[in-house]
Amino acid sequence: MARFANFETSFWDDEDIQDLTPAEKLIYIWTFTNPNCRPSGIYKISIKTVMFHTGLPKKIFEGAWKGLKDRGKPLIYYDSDNKIIWVIGKFKQILAGFKGNKNMISSVKHDIEEFRNSFVSSLFIKKYEGALEGLISLHIPIPIPLKSLKEGIKEDYKEEKEEGIKEGEKIFKEIIDFFNKEFSSTFSYKTKSTQKLINGRLAEGRTIEDFKKVITNRRKKWMADPKMEEYLRPKTLFNATNFENYLNEALKEEKKTNEIKEREQQEKERERKDEQERIEEERKTIEENITRWNKMSLKELQNEEAKYLRFTSNPPAQLEKIIKEKTDKVIDRDRERLGLSDPPIEENSQVEMRTYIKSQGFVL
Repeated sequence: MARFANFETSFWDDEDIQDLTPAEKLIYIWTFTNPNCRPSGIYKISIKTVMFHTGLPKKIFEGAWKGLKDRGKPLIYYDSDNKIIWVIGKFKQILAGFKGNKNMISSVKHDIEEFRNSFVSSLFIKKYEGALEGLISLHIPIPIPLKSLKEGIKEDYKEEKEEGIKEGEKIFKEIIDFFNKEFSSTFSYKTKSTQKLINGRLAEGRTIEDFKKVITNRRKKWMADPKMEEYLRPKTLFNATNFENYLNEALKEEKKTNEIKEREQQEKERERKDEQERIEEERKTIEENITRWNKMSLKELQNEEAKYLRFTSNPPAQLEKIIKEKTDKVIDRDRERLGLSDPPIEENSQVEMRTYIKSQGFVL
């Protein structure tokens, strides 16, 4: 039976697609539409298979494959250890109707669980956490270090050494590293235009923490929005006007969140105090009752017990204890006075002892 894959015509309007070389477009379209591709865009495939079906010469394929992975805004991620690919744009096509489609939710959940040991699952969840929230469990292990691939040869994602980096560049690196971590991107902190934007905001008195607040705020707002996702880049976020607007929005939300937390904390404190007062009131009541019960006769205590039994099957333990103590004293006293022998029962329970003494003509 033939299988069909939907392909939005707006695909060609995407600036990232328009910038691709013909070979990159061919590979990307194949990874997007081949029979193995799933709604999440995460599936198992070998590089050899991709090369075979696209029919590209090895050298051209290697360059195009690297171009799709290592661009500022990657279009695919590839886990070379497990031969698992994530075609990033695939899930965007179904995002609008995702929450109302039980079959789609089940399919994406299956993909995340099946490939949970691959870093691509973690990147997928990070990117679409807003859309997945409440539908799919997001407890996925922390991603393993990213890997790049050259014809099946694994190359560890190399960390740049702090040595040799100028003091000023450390600020650029910290900000862009945080940016790339939040958006699963690979922008360079060495880009002059990016450094210029960062320097501009720093000159206005902004701090590294301000940059992080803006980045985090935009991730929450735009990561699950296909229309806005393309603007998750330094030149948009760090632009003077945009940065100020996004920072003010982030600060307002932070203030609102803090106010909510403060109200919740105050409510918890009130509940804690109320509970302490309730416990203290119960303690005083019990102490008063014990004092009152100790002054009662056995008959009065039995009447008190009967009152509790009308409303609950469990009279207070302190009342039961006092009744037992007084009952034992009366029984010991009256058995000796009446000259009664030990009752013909195995256990001298209060009820059995009372019944036995009454049968001997004495009323407690």
